[in-house]
Amino acid sequence: MDLNDINAESWMVLPRVAPQGLSEEQRALRRTGITATEISALNGTNPYTCAGDVFDEKFGLKPHTPPNSFMVAGLYLEPIVALRYAHEMQLDPEELHLSKTLVHPDYPWVIASPDRVVTPAQGGEEHLLECKTASAYAVDSWGDAGTEAVPKHYYDQVQWQMLVRGWKRADIAVLIGGNDFRIYPIAENPEHQERLLAVGCRFYEQHMQTGIRPTAEEWPMSDEYLLRRRQKSAAKEIATSETLDRAFLEAERVKRQIKLLEAEQAQHESILKDAFAEGGVLTTSQGDRVTWDAPKEGNVAWKDVAMELGADDAIQQRHRGTPSPKFVMKASRQTAALLDAEFPATAKTAAPNARKRAQAALAAAVASDVSADTPLQGSVADVASVIGR
Repeated sequence: MDLNDINAESWMVLPRVAPQGLSEEQRALRRTGITATEISALNGTNPYTCAGDVFDEKFGLKPHTPPNSFMVAGLYLEPIVALRYAHEMQLDPEELHLSKTLVHPDYPWVIASPDRVVTPAQGGEEHLLECKTASAYAVDSWGDAGTEAVPKHYYDQVQWQMLVRGWKRADIAVLIGGNDFRIYPIAENPEHQERLLAVGCRFYEQHMQTGIRPTAEEWPMSDEYLLRRRQKSAAKEIATSETLDRAFLEAERVKRQIKLLEAEQAQHESILKDAFAEGGVLTTSQGDRVTWDAPKEGNVAWKDVAMELGADDAIQQRHRGTPSPKFVMKASRQTAALLDAEFPATAKTAAPNARKRAQAALAAAVASDVSADTPLQGSVADVASVIGR
């Protein structure tokens, strides 16, 4: 974009007053159905909200919260992002129209409020524009410009918006870190829209029409949302329940099934790899392609680079990121025995490895001047019990 192309008239699209967001009338209409922002919460992709939050908002069970500082900044920057989009796409800013809240003609509970509707004067199909801002720390959530590699909840949002009026395309324009501007053209995805419609219909019929609050068992929540909601205290003992007990057992069952499937996958892959003794490219009769090449360059060992440049521990600590909580599931002996009986193949492959590790640890302990008459304590005793099983 040539900055000389930005004339005074172009800036007339900027608001003369502070942006107010949605009106009370729009909020009232949105409470009657499911919006493009809310569908991602119901689909389990929204990092900030979940199905229970959507329900509470609909039924007035929690007060309307004013926008935080990031949301306010987004409101102020929205017309700036729209203006930059217009110039990048060689459009007149007047071809970008503010949108009212829209309702699907056949499903009145399907509601959307797009940022802009784009109607090119020189031809081209009408499409949507969503204006986003993002922190530089969130840059990894966005792929290359020109692709559909956007955060999942934004993808759900624009698919829902396109569904309302049957639009075939929606562009997402994002300003990352204040200076990294990107445009992502998103094509209509009828299959994904059908899935979202089924999710929305289930929520509308089972919860909005009945007034029954959704539970965590019924509706997925994104890991990002759960991490944001998590309390930092790890010392508190959480009271278990039949639901939690069942969730743990089913998760462990799935882990065992994954192990079996991974072993089966590795077996099939080994057959394919055996064909690469002399290198080359494999193309199956169905047109599938298989390659087995080393990457052109290895990963940079940044810690080694820092040490070579003289970065001491204090410098490394200043640039260390915030550690993410580690979610760990450890089955009891009773649960492990139950699953071993159910999935004997996984038990057979795991047990010898466990014994080898235990024997090595005990040998190391004995080598460290632990006499045969010394009582085994702590981890050494645990090691001995593993070998004895």
